[in-house]
Amino acid sequence: MNSIISWDIANANELLGRKTDDPEFVKIINGNDVICLQETCTEVTLPGYESFNDLRKTGKGGGVTTLIRRRLLNRCKNIENMIPSDRSMNTIVTRVSQDDGYVVIVDTYIPPSNK
Repeated sequence: MNSIISWDIANANELLGRKTDDPEFVKIINGNDVICLQETCTEVTLPGYESFNDLRKTGKGGGVTTLIRRRLLNRCKNIENMIPSDRSMNTIVTRVSQDDGYVVIVDTYIPPSNK
């Protein structure tokens, strides 16, 4: 694994169009092996990546997506037991094995308490 990016995209389907259809956005994120997106509001997919989504069940906004380059999937394991049982936040936890150990990546969104 060479690089990770995390970005609060504040709605993947904003009024100006889908962010994943914007060439500038794709150019910025596409060079990374792991992409963590927050406030996606919807499932997000990108060619060449496996998509893991945890969307809010109630309220507006929120949700997270972790995109992992497909060639790394055999080194990845999603960890479910770290997600709060009350679902007060959106979280995806992924463990990525490397030659010298592993990296745990936590992609999370905690909604404001008034929403």
